[in-house]
Amino acid sequence: MIFNYLDKTIYKNNTSFYIAFFCKKIIPRNDITREDYPVVIEIHPDGRFEADIPLTNPSYSYFGFKNKPIKFYLEPEQTLAMILDWDEFLYADRMRNSLHNFKNIVFKGPLAKINEDLIGFNPKAFDYKSFDKKRKALSPQAFKEEETIDHKKNLENLETYLKNNSIYDKAKVLIKNNIDLEYANHLFDFVSNRDYYAKQDTTNVVLKIPVENNYFDFLQNLDLNDQSLLALEEFSTFVNRLEFAKPISIYPKTNSSSFTAEKTFEQYLEDEKIVISENDKTLNNSMKTKVFKSAAEVMEFQKQFSETFMNTLKAYSKKYVEPFISMPKPEKVTMEKWQLRDSVVKHVFHLEKNLVYEVIKIRAIDYDIKRSNSENAHAYWNELQKDITHPFLKEEGQRIVNKQYPITSFQNNSLTDNLNRNVKISATATQNKLPEGKATEIFKNIIKTHKGKILFIDFWATSCGPCVGSIKQMKEKRKEYKDDENFEFVFITDESLSPLEPYNNFVKEQELEKIYRLPSDDYNYLRQLFKFNGIPHYVVIDKKGEVINDDFPMYSFNSLLNGILEKYN
Repeated sequence: MIFNYLDKTIYKNNTSFYIAFFCKKIIPRNDITREDYPVVIEIHPDGRFEADIPLTNPSYSYFGFKNKPIKFYLEPEQTLAMILDWDEFLYADRMRNSLHNFKNIVFKGPLAKINEDLIGFNPKAFDYKSFDKKRKALSPQAFKEEETIDHKKNLENLETYLKNNSIYDKAKVLIKNNIDLEYANHLFDFVSNRDYYAKQDTTNVVLKIPVENNYFDFLQNLDLNDQSLLALEEFSTFVNRLEFAKPISIYPKTNSSSFTAEKTFEQYLEDEKIVISENDKTLNNSMKTKVFKSAAEVMEFQKQFSETFMNTLKAYSKKYVEPFISMPKPEKVTMEKWQLRDSVVKHVFHLEKNLVYEVIKIRAIDYDIKRSNSENAHAYWNELQKDITHPFLKEEGQRIVNKQYPITSFQNNSLTDNLNRNVKISATATQNKLPEGKATEIFKNIIKTHKGKILFIDFWATSCGPCVGSIKQMKEKRKEYKDDENFEFVFITDESLSPLEPYNNFVKEQELEKIYRLPSDDYNYLRQLFKFNGIPHYVVIDKKGEVINDDFPMYSFNSLLNGILEKYN
């Protein structure tokens, strides 16, 4: 729990503050499983604001007022009080074009001293404007040399800080690790989009300089088994950059690469006299040359296609591709993927298996088993966990698998035994009641007019590309089921993310019904209720107003609909 307080006397002449900032949110994130736990902070007229924050591990993070970050360190089952300085807020607002680190904070409680230690250190600010120019002007090695100098300066500043201040050992470790992670993230970011920039500027000689494997030797100087890394805000960026770094983003080859279909997809369209939309044509052409960093990016891109196009593509593949190639099962491909990446970690990064690499494996589980079924998913996890040494990671991995595929009465066979089995899953989550509280009241007030129907709820925004693409793709499906007596589609957005004019235009174009454009405060409460930050996010509610699935895979709507109707109708 965290308890925050602004001295109420500052409000005598500044009542607009707590009105303008009625509620804010913190987004604690489980970096092991990629799960968000948004928490709404309601500000009271006397300046008091408080929140219960769910934590799986200690966290050195921040909450923000008017885009100004206020850092704090918190541990599970601990209480922290903070008294903030209104004058410092006014100063930060005047300096709105620069980053301000809040220092005039009084901490109370058992974690007060470590919080004071942490905010007392001032690292050198990173120049992102200069960084963007360097990506196109410096070779990877030259940038690394420059960044290493700055990294050493920050470490020297830390030594000076430690000599002049008596701080907790835990604070020393956190500050040192944060400096190291920031350094690593800058190096990762520098090379992450070089291929893209090289294609944009084909005359730039610097961008043609390859990234040698020894560029990544900075990883060897990090203690990747230190659990305190997970407490840092920088860790979320670091683990993401590491898991998608070019050397490690490899997949097993299949025998489909040398296969040439009897007909191209375009020839199939012409022969079958199938007409696809101009939008689908544009997307299809761009997909042929587009470079994707991960399979997840491919799936997000495909959501922009219409349902007609995807069904046509499946029919073509079934007739002219699938009968002539032997595709391995997804679970087998996934295990082979980890064997390849194990080799990269050892022979390219020159690292032993470690905590961070095990976290990467746990983070991938949710995606790896989405295309599977219950038996194969659990069998895959049984194989994967043989390489997981940390008990708390095993617990998280098991929870993720159970969440997507609750254990039913099946034999817990080996992966090999289950590869050829096909179990139909009718629904992907167990039913649960909504907790009491303001968030549930807001939600029930929305769905009360739809009582007696199963609801497929879409949290979206006009400013969210994947949201817009998904809604367009489902347009024909919505028409097909427009008057269905069993279920309805409901759309909920945040007025700050969906400005009124584009919102009205899009709603009219897509013929959306059952639409709700909420004030940001109310929408944030629903983020908290259903534990999501990113959108689109889908929730399925039964006829009694209880949750069937709080993270529904809308791309599987066609295959899951009948099972849901059969179970919950």
